[in-house]
Amino acid sequence: MFRRTPLTLMLLTAAWLALPAVGLAAAAGHGAAEEEHAVGGIWDNLPFWGLIAFLGFLYAIRKLGWDSFLTGMREREENELRLIGEAAQLREQALERLRHYQGQMEALDEHVREALAEAQRDADHTRRDIRTVAQREAELVRQRAEVEIERVRNQSLSEIFEATVDRITREAEARIRARLSPTVQQKLIDAAVAEFTQQA
Repeated sequence: MFRRTPLTLMLLTAAWLALPAVGLAAAAGHGAAEEEHAVGGIWDNLPFWGLIAFLGFLYAIRKLGWDSFLTGMREREENELRLIGEAAQLREQALERLRHYQGQMEALDEHVREALAEAQRDADHTRRDIRTVAQREAELVRQRAEVEIERVRNQSLSEIFEATVDRITREAEARIRARLSPTVQQKLIDAAVAEFTQQA
């Protein structure tokens, strides 16, 4: 297949630019064509020599710098292709790292969720333990209070009983003394002393 190289494109452009000049020269000198050929011939045809000069200029450009220009363009294209390849590789690496970091973030989110769930379970367990300990302490305090109340009540009843017995004893003693005569009292004392002496 025909390949349009830059040199071919330049030649086509030169031919396209030279066509109007050739047409104008043909129209202007149509009537005097035989005279021009006879007088000057091809040497006086400026469009033709302009085309020849342009083609020579293109040939000189090709010989002097076209190969280096093409080599530079080829190297630039290869460099651009290499950079594009490196950019694609970097993009793949970035996507791979992104997937890796996304996996790490998902694993971290899962770990955080598990840690929060475990902390919630620990908090519930601690709350239950605190409630149990508080109930136990409250029960112990209530039992100690009941024991203390019972002790105080018993002590108060004992004191009241002792005071009542002492009072009754004093009143009974006073009544008995009031009813006994001094002679009977002496007899009772003598009998108690004799009983004590016999026991000794």
